Amino acid sequence: MFDKQGCVMNQLSLRKRRPREVLRAGLIFQWNKALTGSRAVLVVCLMSMSILGCASTESVRSAPADTMQAWELAALQAYHQGDFVSAESYLNQLVKREPKRVRAWFLLGQIHLRHQRLPAAERAFLQVVKLEPDLQEAWHNLAVTQLRTATATLIEARQHGDILQPAFLEWLFQVQGQLDATW
Repeated sequence: MFDKQGCVMNQLSLRKRRPREVLRAGLIFQWNKALTGSRAVLVVCLMSMSILGCASTESVRSAPADTMQAWELAALQAYHQGDFVSAESYLNQLVKREPKRVRAWFLLGQIHLRHQRLPAAERAFLQVVKLEPDLQEAWHNLAVTQLRTATATLIEARQHGDILQPAFLEWLFQVQGQLDATW
């Protein structure tokens, strides 16, 4: 991974980048605006020759993994910057191509839960606990999702008449408040 000056970028400098700067055809780089004219042509030619001429079969095989890693990094950055639309897009591409990627499913579940898309959040967290049953945060988020679903169901039922156990709905509100306060 290289920065504007062609130096290797570390994880800290990557976190400061915007997702679209990080993800570019599975490779991580940013175009240096100072390169113009013949210098730009020279750099493009050298980059093309190094990519095409020096590529071995091993690097070609690892390209999809690099792309997946770039998508995951871009999704994490977008998520932490509050750009949930971009993060969700990267994560959907990631889980479509690599359905066993636990962290991608977990973040996708977080985004769905945050936006009250409870059935989608439940599916994502179920996938996480299926892939990694010891991940307690996933079990917790699955339970929160199911509690919110139960609460929404009882609220809807209340609109159609008296619910059988109103104290149960009050209890659900209390539990969710306690969970939100501790988590």
